Amino acid sequence: MRLAERQKISQQIESNDPKLERVSIQYHECHGHEHWEEFWPPDDDWKREGDSIGRNKHIKTLCLKRIGLRGGEMEDFCGRLACNKSITRLELYRCGAWGGSIFDFLSPFLQQNSNLSCLMVDFDATTGSISNGIKILTTILSKFNTLRKFECHRAEKLDDEDLGKLIRVLANHCQLTDINFNRFILRKKGIAALASLLENPQLCMRKLRLNLNDEGAAVLANALGENSTLHELDLGSNENVTVEGWQTFCAHVDLCSSSLVSLNLEGNSIDDGFASVISNALTSGSKLTCLNLCQNPNIHEGWRDAFNALRSPSCLLEELDISGNTLDDNLVTHLAHSLANNRVLRRLFLRDNYQVSESGWEPLSNVFREPTALEKVDMESNSYTGDVLISFANSLMTNNKLKGLYLDGGVDIEASAWDFFSRSLCNQSSVADTYNSNHTLQSLFDPNAAWIDDDGNDVDSPPSFPPRLTSLLQINKENSRGEAARRKIFMVHFTGDFSLQPFFDMNLKALPQAVAWMAKDDPGLSLLYQYVRNSSVFIDVGSGVKKDERELVSKRQKCCDTREL
Repeated sequence: MRLAERQKISQQIESNDPKLERVSIQYHECHGHEHWEEFWPPDDDWKREGDSIGRNKHIKTLCLKRIGLRGGEMEDFCGRLACNKSITRLELYRCGAWGGSIFDFLSPFLQQNSNLSCLMVDFDATTGSISNGIKILTTILSKFNTLRKFECHRAEKLDDEDLGKLIRVLANHCQLTDINFNRFILRKKGIAALASLLENPQLCMRKLRLNLNDEGAAVLANALGENSTLHELDLGSNENVTVEGWQTFCAHVDLCSSSLVSLNLEGNSIDDGFASVISNALTSGSKLTCLNLCQNPNIHEGWRDAFNALRSPSCLLEELDISGNTLDDNLVTHLAHSLANNRVLRRLFLRDNYQVSESGWEPLSNVFREPTALEKVDMESNSYTGDVLISFANSLMTNNKLKGLYLDGGVDIEASAWDFFSRSLCNQSSVADTYNSNHTLQSLFDPNAAWIDDDGNDVDSPPSFPPRLTSLLQINKENSRGEAARRKIFMVHFTGDFSLQPFFDMNLKALPQAVAWMAKDDPGLSLLYQYVRNSSVFIDVGSGVKKDERELVSKRQKCCDTREL
């Protein structure tokens, strides 16, 4: 970060700028040269910066990354933070202090800021004694009780007993609802302390993320049986839990009676037996609405049980991720039949299922013709034939739910296939056909994805589509369905030389609505002008028109006036 940018942020902090809600401070040396990636106090004036942050009333998040200061500098900076009462989230990445522990220096701030609700600590590459640091942190956590969320990352070097003591102290934070232990395995004493925390009736835990081994999986399963508040459980990427460990877990956990609504089992060794247990729970009273089973290669026939569960009216799933698995053409057909009878699922992820052939995805096109609740279907990084894509495009003509169908990443797609998508979004055959086109679909690729080119290099911009298709998708995204239909009708039927005959032939009762429809904004005013100029309805009532015709015009004018009011 350039000096001018750093000075600007420093001024924002000092002037208490309400727009500045997050401050991230980071410094490290690169090949012997100073290199700033994020904000660093100008002139290394830590005392002044600490005072400014201490007085600030708008900063909500303070993030300290890779800071290696002499003990005196760190102590001065942290000591002045103690006056701050606005920071609700403190993030400490790879932080140490030369000559002392950062936790010791931050003790006044942690104890005096009653609004602090989230603490995130990353122990990786922390300078000084990690064991001493965790002991100091445990002591400090025992002196206040405002935390709602605690995150601890990469603490594999921590002593199991010390970590157990830290977790037991967290039980004093009566408002604690969210714990995240990421990228390290909780061992015997750590998982025992966590189990006691989950079984504590004084706490109301809602979210839990952790890594386990086989022993820990069994302990956690038993603890979940005693917990009635946990809603989200993230057990993704637990590589140290074996197939046998997951079998023990599912033998002890009761998903039907638990309060879980979200379960992440991504990247694990669960097998067909575990998949069947989950499927039975989905049809037998489970509250699960979000289930992630991506990258579980040991599930084979168990997918049939899972897909059958989608047909049950008892299944409450709104989101299902089965990306990166061993699905084949037959399983996709089975999934399609189940989805056609499901009215609850909103988000479906099917990325990276390489065993499905290019034509094997076609049964899913029939799903888009059914009145399902699907709003997003992610099928990126798969392969499709042009005929499959055309089937998808044609099936979207009558779909009014799906907003995102992510297809990019497969084989090269001919322009003619995209033309069918354009036709579904805007059928130009007649005004009625345009009106009855798809005005819901907004994207054919994931806007949040990281993109690579054909050579595997990262690129900043997503793949491009034909300009007409891009324009139609944008119209759908920026407008309601009714307004999107209106703009497409103007664009196709009332631009350049066009016929006003549809309005001349219109039923008189519908005329006021048509006039109001034309006059909503600038694009319609030109059409309204042409219509008024050429329509006999708006002739001068004193120019030889018969009485009954004048009365008819008068009634129409009154009708228009009434609707305008």
